[in-house]
Amino acid sequence: MIYVPYTCCATTVHGNGHTHVPPHPPQPQALFRPVDHVLDAAHSIIHELGGRYCALHVRRGDKLKEVEGLDAATQPDAIVASIKHLCKSGRALYIGSNEADASFFEPLKEHYTLFTYRYG
Repeated sequence: MIYVPYTCCATTVHGNGHTHVPPHPPQPQALFRPVDHVLDAAHSIIHELGGRYCALHVRRGDKLKEVEGLDAATQPDAIVASIKHLCKSGRALYIGSNEADASFFEPLKEHYTLFTYRYG
């Protein structure tokens, strides 16, 4: 999780010379904490992925005809070239995609432990 701390410097000076510093609002992680059963499911999936993992959303299907260069940019060899400095070889790689061909991402197994989810 990436956390950016909240900083507050709104101070009110009253006519009597006293100052009032309002309390800090709740931290972001407290505002957006998932319910326990969602956290349990997430931890279970992370465990199944081996702890540390990389994840990609690869939009193909409907956009291949609409976006020039998308087909070439989302080929398995192009994906490896794009992420190799971010995702070490051998690590779990999760790909969510609307690619119709279930075997399309299979070549990535040469570099990663592959997990996929097809939607759409």
